[in-house]
Amino acid sequence: MYNQNKTEILQTIKRLPAYTKLLYRLYKDPVMTKKQKILLYSALGYMISPIEVVPGIIPVLGQVDDLIVILTVLKKVLHMSEEEKANLLLIEHGLSYEIIDEDIAISKETAKRFVASTGRILGKALILAGKTTFRMGKSVVRRTKKI
Repeated sequence: MYNQNKTEILQTIKRLPAYTKLLYRLYKDPVMTKKQKILLYSALGYMISPIEVVPGIIPVLGQVDDLIVILTVLKKVLHMSEEEKANLLLIEHGLSYEIIDEDIAISKETAKRFVASTGRILGKALILAGKTTFRMGKSVVRRTKKI
């Protein structure tokens, strides 16, 4: 299951150039409404802002949350566009609404798995640290009793 998710997220990452070109194309489109442009600006601002739900300095998770935001906004902006034009743009970039939905789901699953595995690792580290501290404490108590 983990390997399947790893393969899926790699496929999503391979589509990033197509998503970037599509975003740029939408941004440059003179027919875009003010609301659509604000949505695009907001998503791009979120990506580059140091103040995020998950900061970009956190490996993997920081990038995956940016990807989820960008793909969700991209889908919203496309839905706000004329249907025929949106479909042509998607086809032109080798994408579809289904692919975007799959990539959002894969990104969310990747984030969930990353948090779960990180939690397990941190939990084990805390247990080990607790046991070590307990042993050290017992040793100190024994030594002080001898004095």
